[in-house]
Amino acid sequence: MNEQIKKPRELLLYYTPVYNVVIQNWLFSLVERTLITLFASYQKNGCELSREVLKRHCECGPYHLERAVKRLEFMGIIAVQRGGKRSYNPPRRDTNRYFFQNDPYSWRVTKELQDRIAEETAQLGKAPRTFTHQGYADKKALDYAFGHSVPAYACGKKGRRKLNQARQSVENTAEVQGPTTDETKWTSKSQKITADDVRFSYVAREYYRYIDDMKTAGEFSDHGFSSHQLTYFERLYAVFMERRKRPHSEDDVKLFNKIADWLNENKSNLEISNELGRLDQKIKKDGSETEK
Repeated sequence: MNEQIKKPRELLLYYTPVYNVVIQNWLFSLVERTLITLFASYQKNGCELSREVLKRHCECGPYHLERAVKRLEFMGIIAVQRGGKRSYNPPRRDTNRYFFQNDPYSWRVTKELQDRIAEETAQLGKAPRTFTHQGYADKKALDYAFGHSVPAYACGKKGRRKLNQARQSVENTAEVQGPTTDETKWTSKSQKITADDVRFSYVAREYYRYIDDMKTAGEFSDHGFSSHQLTYFERLYAVFMERRKRPHSEDDVKLFNKIADWLNENKSNLEISNELGRLDQKIKKDGSETEK
């Protein structure tokens, strides 16, 4: 009787190389390190898990998840492909797709982390390359740059608590002190965005600068935005959509085409806002709504 020979089961193992310094460095929060390893595991296909699933996976709330995603996107460690609209009632969007960017020489990180990446490259027997971006002096400098680019997520948990306490204190004494700094800032921006002579390039720049914040404000109750900021978001959205529906000139149409090209190139909202900011400065100087 022939005996059946049992062969050991072959396991096909998949792995994604990630620099040890990414896991060990204190530059990243626990949520950020969790997202890095998760997104890296999906390799070139990208991760399409919903926000609810990501919150459970990271064991965090919506604010800290969004902050971690935006901070990693700012550093160039991940790229986010926004989900497209789907015709449901009510309308819905596909989930975002998150891609880990596995070239650490293209990241915006601190000088100390760049040095450690170069050391690990040498230990692997490879020659270190030139970094695309100049390293920040320290974590504080990086956080300052991030906060300037994405103001709503500048603070961590403690920062948000202090901010809310300070805001409550100001509201309690508003009758004595008059308008708050927050109210003055966002009221001024609202007046500028609704002015008859506002440049569309400026409107578009502001829209793509705050589009993610507007989504957060619409989806989460603990968004942390003030009432004056929410009013600005509403007016900004209305002005941008009105110009998209009824362009004021051929220049508006050309600018929308530029934005469509940038979206097709998978540029992030922050990158599009920066492009529009440079274009807006050129328009202020030259008086033309499109580049020559």
